[in-house]
Amino acid sequence: MAVKLSFRVLDGPQVDLVIEADGPKCSVGGVGSGADREILGLPHGFKYIEFEQKGDRWSVAEFKPRSTLINEKNLKARNVLREGDVIWLPSQVSGQSVRLKVALETIKKQSTSSGMSLKTMNPLILVGGAVYLVVFLGMAVYFSMSSEAPQENRQMQISDVRATITADIENANLEAASRKPTLSAVPGNFGELQSFLLSDIPEQRKLELSEAFRQLVETQFSDAWRLEQQNRWGEARAKYKRVIAIMGGHDLETTKLALRQLGRLRGL
Repeated sequence: MAVKLSFRVLDGPQVDLVIEADGPKCSVGGVGSGADREILGLPHGFKYIEFEQKGDRWSVAEFKPRSTLINEKNLKARNVLREGDVIWLPSQVSGQSVRLKVALETIKKQSTSSGMSLKTMNPLILVGGAVYLVVFLGMAVYFSMSSEAPQENRQMQISDVRATITADIENANLEAASRKPTLSAVPGNFGELQSFLLSDIPEQRKLELSEAFRQLVETQFSDAWRLEQQNRWGEARAKYKRVIAIMGGHDLETTKLALRQLGRLRGL
């Protein structure tokens, strides 16, 4: 029997998101860490844990020692996982954590024996099987053609969102911004971010504000994706419209991505 591992995010921008491990090893970290599963809300650029399967057991180990808890206790060198275990990871928000709740599902292998030979099989069943094979091959051709569908029809990934907003920030038309913000303010839309980048505030502060703006936009996309999984189409559309409003109606890559997602949900 095979055992499948998944975990549900209990805190942060991706709360209630269920993530599956798609191999015998699955690393988890923040955005930009290169981990197999990058989770919003974790400090950027760091891998924290790795799940590993051996036989019918899953275990978890740390990349960064003493940074992780399991059921509110420090991890050992390698910890065998059980159904319902809760893993506590560092959060970008001081004093908070991002928790992952583990689920283990046993998958039974189906018997390959049909108990019937070609000699004893009814000729009508053989004909029906031939027809089914033809239909199956036709479906295979159809889906292989569908896999070559336009880029905007494929499923959106969080990496797509980060790539578009990063490109927009790097290519910001700073000459279009005129007012100078105060240092205590935080950009609420793309135009205000341009003003910050044009101002004489320290470069480190500009980087911090750019990252905060990225997370603001990524959170809207993440919430929209979660609402789609719950078939709450109207609320998901509202999140994509919110992205367009935040970007200020500019002809930007992030705006185009939100518009594509809105178009995909049209009529739902």
